[in-house]
Amino acid sequence: MASSRRWIFRPREGDTVFAMTFEGNAPDQHVAERNSLGGRSGTSQRIRLISAFAVVVTAVAAYSWLTRSSDEWTTAVENVSRIEVDVAAGEIHLIGTADGSVQLDAHTDDGLVRSARLAHDVDDDTLQIEGTCSGNRFLPSFGCGTHVTLAVPDGVTVVARTDGGSITSTGVVGRADLESAAGGDVIVEGHSGVLRARSTAGDVTATGLNSEEAYLISSAGSVDVEAASPPRSLDAESSAGPVTVGLPTGYSYHVEASGVGGETTVGTDTNYSSAYEVRAFSSAGPVTVTAG
Repeated sequence: MASSRRWIFRPREGDTVFAMTFEGNAPDQHVAERNSLGGRSGTSQRIRLISAFAVVVTAVAAYSWLTRSSDEWTTAVENVSRIEVDVAAGEIHLIGTADGSVQLDAHTDDGLVRSARLAHDVDDDTLQIEGTCSGNRFLPSFGCGTHVTLAVPDGVTVVARTDGGSITSTGVVGRADLESAAGGDVIVEGHSGVLRARSTAGDVTATGLNSEEAYLISSAGSVDVEAASPPRSLDAESSAGPVTVGLPTGYSYHVEASGVGGETTVGTDTNYSSAYEVRAFSSAGPVTVTAG
């Protein structure tokens, strides 16, 4: 509160009396008022800047989304004995066929801040397929995807890897090495031949398995195997989920099984001298090996 001082001059009797009043601290009051106004002005300016930035970001995102593109194409490749697929973000579908040529169906989607590209090449007898999402590698793909569907002739080896999607394989006859490296599942149906299937953060499932040699591993999901014929060597392992193995009846197996906390169930004929070896392990879940 501003203080005041009153000076009173007392003239001689009969003279007029003059009174003068001076308001103290007036300059301080004006400075305070200016500072108060300046603070409110600075806050309003910051709000306007933040709002303008948000509008710009939204406009750029909307424009990128509206101008994103998709592409689909199909091609056939002859005289191939090996297929190598490596996609940065997308689904891979493998379908076994008795036809002698590889049928490639591709679908790409540009992302919000990245462009999708899928290329293929033949080196000697190997078909190489690569899918990328180019752009700022420090930002997520935001919808960018390179999806591949392959008709795989019998006897052709397949090596398939995706960094951002799932892999499904149906009726493939031949050696296969399948890996989902970023959360996708690996699902295999009716495979014949050596099989390696791995997921770093998803489930691994194999049904109707006709493989003498199979390795199925998940780092953060479950592993579920149903064998249609007795395997010579079967490994099923999980670091963070349950493991279930179903085997054909009428055979005895050399079984090694261990689940977390001793939660292990073996419901099949066992014989340590058997030619059919099954190893099932989990670091964080139960393990069940049954026949039926």
